[in-house]
Amino acid sequence: SNVEISNAKHIGNIMNKLIRMKDVKTITALSPATIYRQMAMGKFPKAVKLTEKTSAWVEAEVIDFVEKRIALRAT
Repeated sequence: SNVEISNAKHIGNIMNKLIRMKDVKTITALSPATIYRQMAMGKFPKAVKLTEKTSAWVEAEVIDFVEKRIALRAT
């Protein structure tokens, strides 16, 4: 139905979309160890705790991290 389609579009566009480690690895090309190490040093976006054992990242923050790394090339 049209309602389902418009909801799907809305969900796809949300700024606070959460992504799991698999997607963070794909977007950044970093290993989980490096991601957690960078997080601990305050150099990578902090994970959002969803449950006791499950974390995710805000997709826009991960993309922003990558864009900033790319921008550093020019300097």
